[in-house]
Amino acid sequence: MGIPLRLDATFILVPLALFSAMPNHLYEAVWPAAAVATLGVFLSILLHEVGHAAAARWQQVGVAEIVVGGFFGYATLKHQTVFRKQQLRILFAGPLANLAIFVLLWSLLALSARSGTGVGLLAYQPGQAMGWLGEATRVLALVNLAMFVFNMVPAFPLDGGKILGLLLVRRLSPRRSMQVVSVLSILAGVLMVFLGLGLSLFLALIGILIVVTNVRRLKRRAGASSSA
Repeated sequence: MGIPLRLDATFILVPLALFSAMPNHLYEAVWPAAAVATLGVFLSILLHEVGHAAAARWQQVGVAEIVVGGFFGYATLKHQTVFRKQQLRILFAGPLANLAIFVLLWSLLALSARSGTGVGLLAYQPGQAMGWLGEATRVLALVNLAMFVFNMVPAFPLDGGKILGLLLVRRLSPRRSMQVVSVLSILAGVLMVFLGLGLSLFLALIGILIVVTNVRRLKRRAGASSSA
């Protein structure tokens, strides 16, 4: 679509994380499985942002650039007036792209299971060994499902938090809606930290960033109000 694409240096974290996520039974096939999954994650993040960009272009909203990083990405819109309904469509388009990818991969694995190859998610049981391509596809499908669910969490600056802010503006003032979203985001971030301590350090770090980001938002708003 003629939009500049930039790869952030943090993307180097993706193959490292996926390499450790591959099951031990793959042995020497761990590297090709991690390589395929890494390429899939890059395309998944890219398609998430392309979803945002395509929805923007469809509504005559300009996109300055797309950035893909380590399990994150963003599409920067050009400076122009964007109406609330346009913003909502743009925000929803990204997570829906990940949901579509998950459904596609899940369906392919299910069809593979029915054909007797034994790599389908429907046939998969804990501890059951799959081939390296099946494992990479399974990991990629779950990554896209996680991206959909995670991005819909009502916490700023995730898509879900921005969507909630736009919906609240219909009932509350912009200042009040920002405060409500920020408080909910801080609570969600704290929950991510506690969950991450037992599940994933990466999730805990994201929770910390969400808390810090929204505390700063509240402080800036408080400072602006006092100066006014």
